[in-house]
Amino acid sequence: MKERKYEDISICDLCKKDGVSRMAFYNNYKTLDAVIKNIVSDVNNKIIKEIVCPFRSNISLNWYVKAFKTIKDNNDFLKLMFNANYKYRYLEMINELVLHNVDNISLKDKNMRILWAKGIVNRIIKWIDDDS
Repeated sequence: MKERKYEDISICDLCKKDGVSRMAFYNNYKTLDAVIKNIVSDVNNKIIKEIVCPFRSNISLNWYVKAFKTIKDNNDFLKLMFNANYKYRYLEMINELVLHNVDNISLKDKNMRILWAKGIVNRIIKWIDDDS
């Protein structure tokens, strides 16, 4: 995606670049979008591990400082994703993460998590779009 627009990348191109057969690709993924989603998920999980869950009673300003430093450290990757029209897919993935394993919380708390995630992700998108 550093070399071409996302829409211009074919599975054949990807397989050639990575030195794998199309059969190997299709044994692991159905679409190029599935590859991207897997990569985004891996990066998000890494970011979440680094900053830990924000939904605790003792969250502090330091958490936000660390969170945005981690986002800055992943700026190049996020910019590639957002330039490939992955902004809203990214938000959907973050929503899935903040609701993962929370069947026992109230609807109000679930909605608060979604609202919080949307606010943070929209701010991240804006900063990256503006090269802030």
